[in-house]
Amino acid sequence: MLLKLSKSELLALEAVCQADFTASQLSESLRVKKSFVSRIAKSLAEKGLVQVEKQGNNKLIKLSMASHAQNFKKLFESRPNAKIDNWLSGNAIDVLILASFAEGIMLKALFEEANCSKPSVYKTLKQLYSAGVAAKYGSKIVVTDSLVRAFANSYADNIQLIMQKQVKGINASIRVRKHVVLRTDSKTTPQIFSQTGISALAKRGLEAVLTSYKDYYFNLNEEKKEISVEEAFVHALLLSTIRQHQDQVLLEMFFAKNINKLSLRLLRKLALDYAVEGKMDEVRRVADSLNKIKAME
Repeated sequence: MLLKLSKSELLALEAVCQADFTASQLSESLRVKKSFVSRIAKSLAEKGLVQVEKQGNNKLIKLSMASHAQNFKKLFESRPNAKIDNWLSGNAIDVLILASFAEGIMLKALFEEANCSKPSVYKTLKQLYSAGVAAKYGSKIVVTDSLVRAFANSYADNIQLIMQKQVKGINASIRVRKHVVLRTDSKTTPQIFSQTGISALAKRGLEAVLTSYKDYYFNLNEEKKEISVEEAFVHALLLSTIRQHQDQVLLEMFFAKNINKLSLRLLRKLALDYAVEGKMDEVRRVADSLNKIKAME
């Protein structure tokens, strides 16, 4: 799991924040077998947190220069005796990514989006509250430590890049919590990517000339998802906020034509989830005007 760090991984990461280690040296420092260190190093390297280089018959393990690794180092140095491994292991990264985006997350939404059970969410929140890095204000969970927030956001950004690296071509993407919408001209994408946005709407009556670009959705949980027409529409709306992809006119036409086939309640919820409520209101106003003009003809 890319969104989980074990205690052993965190202890190894803390060690390489202070110095480079060979696998033998790190196994001695952590008092574990060298084969176990090799597995930990491989997992941390897959998450972009460390670099593993061959050094003769041994391997040199060093902290990555990636932003999430460097932000972890800042966090570790700011809390040298805080036993980070106790409260950042398990489901903590998942919860922190959700709560670090924008101004926090409502508890109900956290339960819906966390990749663990409700009791596990409560247990993780208790750990984070005790560590003094998160707090509950009303029904909203907020990360209160700026270094933890920076680490969580950069961690999500780097996992997104790792998952996107197989997509070769001209790419534009946008992330909302653990959801990523990607526009690309690549001919191949990973199997866990789902077609969405204008690409998916075109199959449902969008009157537009499509380009070589296609839109895809993926999430940092590495889970394939079936995309409803409403979610595909909101993904397209989200992509329209990127300056070089102004598709709002096409979306207004689609909305006007298909308004009776769409669940407006679901659209409102998804627009809120993806923080495009304003865009959604604009599209609906224009679509209403288009339909009034058509009715007068």
